[in-house]
Amino acid sequence: MLPTGGWHFRAHRIGSLPVLYFGTEAQKQKYLPKLASVDLLAAYALYEPQAGSESLGARTRADLNPAGTHYILNGQKMWITNGGAADIFTVFAKVGE
Repeated sequence: MLPTGGWHFRAHRIGSLPVLYFGTEAQKQKYLPKLASVDLLAAYALYEPQAGSESLGARTRADLNPAGTHYILNGQKMWITNGGAADIFTVFAKVGE
């Protein structure tokens, strides 16, 4: 169930957009209907203690594991709207050098 309040809905929408714009067809079919009906709740993780909302100052990294099968997140995020209830998270992280 979507928490009440405009900020919660905005974070849900922003957290859903990467699936819409960049997801594979299989991901879109799996997640978008449930995100649109709010059966799944999305969160948006940008803020970091040392950078605030300045995305270029972020230190969180996403590094590909040695097998090349998934990314490992390393860093800190704070003030994640919907973070306590979300099913899907959009996490801003640096990839590569």
